[in-house]
Amino acid sequence: MNHPLTQIWIHAIWSTRDRLPLMKKNFRTQLDTYLRYKLQEMGCLVRIINGTVDHMHALFQLPHERPLTRLMDHIKGESSRWINQQRFLQTPFSWETGYCALSVSGSVVPRVEAFIRDQTLLHQKMTFDQEYRQFLTKCGFIEQGWIPSEIEKHKRPVPVTAQEIEWESPSH
Repeated sequence: MNHPLTQIWIHAIWSTRDRLPLMKKNFRTQLDTYLRYKLQEMGCLVRIINGTVDHMHALFQLPHERPLTRLMDHIKGESSRWINQQRFLQTPFSWETGYCALSVSGSVVPRVEAFIRDQTLLHQKMTFDQEYRQFLTKCGFIEQGWIPSEIEKHKRPVPVTAQEIEWESPSH
């Protein structure tokens, strides 16, 4: 082949520092727009960005020339700086250091998009820690004995088993 041909869909999730509920509605729409712009600026095709008061989800195609770690560090750093420059909050804003990013098969992109779109409905039923643990369980991390330090650090009960996982959108 004369050039790389890739289609790598990524579902990325990241949270506010210490899971603080800082992202109020008064600026979350502007944040979604800013994150979309930053991802597009880095060559990503963005399908959806959405979140709640304490975390964000993004579904996008990763360009072959962009390492995921650099891309995530860039959009988190730039958006954190932007939130602080806009003075949306009275205290300094920052994201948690890490993130979760998993590849998504093209055949399930519409389901993942619906899941991300329906975050407000989902979080009427469960916390972010419960959602995150469910996500990690579905992907096999919990089964392998990998417990995310963020969940352990917050010492919140997360009563989710593999049988309770539903990746369907809450509105369906």
